[in-house]
Amino acid sequence: MPEYCNRGIGTTLLRGLQSETAAAGKPLRIHVERFNPALRLYQRLGFRQIDDRGEYLFMEWKGDNSQCVCLAGHAPESKTSYLYFDRGFGITVA
Repeated sequence: MPEYCNRGIGTTLLRGLQSETAAAGKPLRIHVERFNPALRLYQRLGFRQIDDRGEYLFMEWKGDNSQCVCLAGHAPESKTSYLYFDRGFGITVA
């Protein structure tokens, strides 16, 4: 859906999630395909790479006073709720 790219929608959504996780004292973790152009967006918003799993890069953003909890990644044994998007990335929230 190229007509929706570069319009600030992703930035707005991610900043909202960052606000919520910072208020909860938790980090926000995402995974993205290595060659997805959205990687630049995540880096601009302060996400840092925490793992490289071949095709996917796992990234984390920490607000003030964050605690490390599992919010993302492919962990079938966890009880994490996953939100998957069509452009090669996913966001999860515990």
